[in-house]
Amino acid sequence: MTRSLATVAIAGGLLAGLTACEAGPALPPRATVASCRPLVDGAPVATLGETGCFTDVEALEPAPDLVPYGVRSPLWTDGAGKSRWVVVPPGERLRVDGDALDIPDGTILVKLFEMRGVDGALRDPMRLEVRFLVLDAFAWRPFTYRFDEDGREARLLTAGEDVELTVDEQPIAYHFPDELTCEACHYSGRPVLGFSLEQLNFRYDYGVARENQLAALRDADLLEDGPVAATRPPLVSPGDPEEPDLEARARSWLHANCAHCHRPGGWASSIGMDLRYEVPTDETATCGERTRYYGLFGPDRIVPGDPDGSGIVMRMREEGLSRMPPIGVSVIDPTGEAIVTRWIASLRRCP
Repeated sequence: MTRSLATVAIAGGLLAGLTACEAGPALPPRATVASCRPLVDGAPVATLGETGCFTDVEALEPAPDLVPYGVRSPLWTDGAGKSRWVVVPPGERLRVDGDALDIPDGTILVKLFEMRGVDGALRDPMRLEVRFLVLDAFAWRPFTYRFDEDGREARLLTAGEDVELTVDEQPIAYHFPDELTCEACHYSGRPVLGFSLEQLNFRYDYGVARENQLAALRDADLLEDGPVAATRPPLVSPGDPEEPDLEARARSWLHANCAHCHRPGGWASSIGMDLRYEVPTDETATCGERTRYYGLFGPDRIVPGDPDGSGIVMRMREEGLSRMPPIGVSVIDPTGEAIVTRWIASLRRCP
């Protein structure tokens, strides 16, 4: 795979490699008061309203210290749409450290889930849950609030729950995760997935302006200003038909949906496959490589020109517990399946 590493340089107010904002500041000056406080005496509060993270839960009006952000390649969760915010504690800043974000203690990541149709289209969304990741005493704490049926309040879950939904005449077995389920993906080796350099490094529509998110965070005094270099390549949008690099689209989807387990140190590291976007395709142990399942050899993970015979596509199409990804997915992502299928079909040989 041929990709150039994107360099982000921030030094003395000079921003290189990033497109400037179209009009005015994308983000207002950072809040001086901490409104969002989901933990009291080290424990999550009982309701979303008690967190203070939304000034009006029914209207989903975020508190001033919630800063919106987006990801370039989202994780598929049965078509649920997601809105994301970060809270950086007063007096602290994010910092770019080589190819990663250094996140200060007390940072809060907030993610709203709404069912928007199995194709991801927004129409009469159904509120589902708000998930939190809180960096508390330098350990990430995951917990979830499930909305009541009327959508006016959400209550802390103390155990995982499953619910049968019908969206666009498609049955969906939606899973509300407990802490252990969250840690299956947000484990100690990779606790934060979406709020990362490779996901944030693109121009995001803030409503008042479009600006590169790293630049917007810096201008709002949320990202430390200074000489840095981030060499992790930015992802592309898998669903963008104007993105000419089909391989980059497929690899971005695999990174967001599979690489948190399929990487060195991940839960599935024992099979040797590494699906991180920054790893060249010929080093991922995918093309022409077989996986051994319970003592039996399966098909090659990628068979050039033959997606139907490729183990990666076959596992994406499986039913039940054999489907990949195995958590939070009861229906196939049509975009992901189509892009990965097209990419493998386009290959003439292994890299």
